Amino acid sequence: MHSSKSGNEMLIYFKNDHPPKLFLHPTNAFCEGHNNNDEVGLENEHGKVAAKVTIQKSMKPGHVRGPHGWWYPELYGSENLA
Repeated sequence: MHSSKSGNEMLIYFKNDHPPKLFLHPTNAFCEGHNNNDEVGLENEHGKVAAKVTIQKSMKPGHVRGPHGWWYPELYGSENLA
């Protein structure tokens, strides 16, 4: 990929145009009232991410699969993770 944008600018550009997906089993999506492409948030003690729902029959009921490594290096937090 060639671009005139810097690394962080490309990350922001890509993430704005291609939001992450959260994969759900159809039963769980139905119980939570979600449809394909619904915007949802997933949060834990380490942070949160906004994503779009993708319903897949291959998902194990009761599980949510999210993108690995979906992070924002352009937004530096105050946590010392080392």
